[in-house]
Amino acid sequence: MTIKNIRVINNPPHFTEGDVNQAGKVFSQIIPKHKRFNVYFYRLLLFPNNLALLGTSMEMIGKRIMTRWIWKTNNADVAS
Repeated sequence: MTIKNIRVINNPPHFTEGDVNQAGKVFSQIIPKHKRFNVYFYRLLLFPNNLALLGTSMEMIGKRIMTRWIWKTNNADVAS
């Protein structure tokens, strides 16, 4: 899942009250049709101009990724 970056916060916003109402109508029709799922976040990566959250939608996969990442971090001189 990718969430598009918000690069600039405009004050006042570039959307109208009508845009907000239309988005609310669309979301109320679309979202109930989708299956619910959990998201597990494991790491916050900070960069000079942005940030990223590392996560998965399956807890087991995330645990495997983090176990491998921690092993590589602790054994950086040994890992290929």
